[in-house]
Order: sequence, then C-alpha cells, then structure tokens
Amino acid sequence: MGPKADHGNGVFAPLQKVDEATPGEDDHVLSGSEPQKRAADVPWLKASELSFEFWDNKEDSGCDSV
Repeated sequence: MGPKADHGNGVFAPLQKVDEATPGEDDHVLSGSEPQKRAADVPWLKASELSFEFWDNKEDSGCDSV
C-alpha cells in the first residue's frame, strides 16, 4: 500500500515523508477514506469465497493459479 496523500487542484500532496522514491517509477497513493473503503471490502470478499467452492475439483485443477 502506498503513502497517504491529500488531493487538491489536480495535485496529490503526501501526508507523510516518502522514503526511497525512485524517479520514473510509478507509486500508488491513497487519499481520503480510500484505505477504510478497501479494508471494508475484505470481509465481503472472504464471505464470497464460499460461492465458488464448487470449482475446487480435480477436473479443472490444471486451471488453478499458483
């Protein structure tokens, strides 16, 4: 997860010191309540796993990701 930032006038301003930034590389910043929204999604994702248990079988195990 990237550093927290404030967004205004089309510019992201970090809310904390950013260490080891490399020019030319992409970084992800989180603004506002985005970290809380992402954390709220986790229980729903975990609960939805039960809906896909029927795919856990030998016939299609070759398609499983590593």
